[in-house]
Amino acid sequence: MIEALSVAVDQNLQPLSQYLWAINIPHRISEQAEQQVVWVRNEDEAKQVEIAYRAWQQGELSLQTRPAVSTSLDDVSGVQLALSRLKAVPVISFMILISVLVTGSLDTRFGDDVFGFFRMGTVGFMLESGELWRAITPIFLHFGIMHLAFNMVFLWVFGRQLELREGKPTLLLLMLVFAVVPNLGQYFAAGINFGGMSGVVYAVLGYCWLLNRLSPQPVYAFPPALMGLMVAWLLIGFSDFLTWFGFPPMANVAHLGGLLVGLAAAWIMSVIRYR
Repeated sequence: MIEALSVAVDQNLQPLSQYLWAINIPHRISEQAEQQVVWVRNEDEAKQVEIAYRAWQQGELSLQTRPAVSTSLDDVSGVQLALSRLKAVPVISFMILISVLVTGSLDTRFGDDVFGFFRMGTVGFMLESGELWRAITPIFLHFGIMHLAFNMVFLWVFGRQLELREGKPTLLLLMLVFAVVPNLGQYFAAGINFGGMSGVVYAVLGYCWLLNRLSPQPVYAFPPALMGLMVAWLLIGFSDFLTWFGFPPMANVAHLGGLLVGLAAAWIMSVIRYR
């Protein structure tokens, strides 16, 4: 993402942010050195932000009423704003939608068929049958609402940032790698009976964390303490601690594989971009 605007930290940019979402300009606002910085995807959007901000400050644009050639915040409902945000990140939105639909269908009369289609296959079977999608599709299987909710929240918060910054082609490549590597690792470690987006989530978190550290300035909104918590959860998963409280076994190798491949991808990306 590129910097579109930098203003004092005490200025309320919420109306401007709502306006930008309403006219379908995805963006992120961060604080740096007592300044608020608005980040967008490209130069065209940066120019639109600059024009809108200048017009707002000069009283030529009211963010409370609809300008003749723009979008009204008053006329934009919460549903419309939500839809505009989903449309801004179609890859992540699609992954979340499929995960919800697949997981919800597991408790229906079609559950066995859905599970059979999305589950992992042995390497031999996938190569002989040509059903190579099975190296990817286990990420859409979740076993319980908490399992699903946990992964979808992290995927939305951080995967959305990836799509806005990296763009759809790069994100699709990353997600392919982030799915296949953890899934194959878990398969070789424990067989085909597993599912969930956790390996992808660990890869996304590792990617955002390390790329922030390797970049000249942070490019993702990432709480520094989060990686420590995720590593702690990873270590807990490898122990028997959670099984004492009735938790089912976790796909720990997928978590570890996701974290490692995310770190590797971030390092490769930093070499391409900054060295």
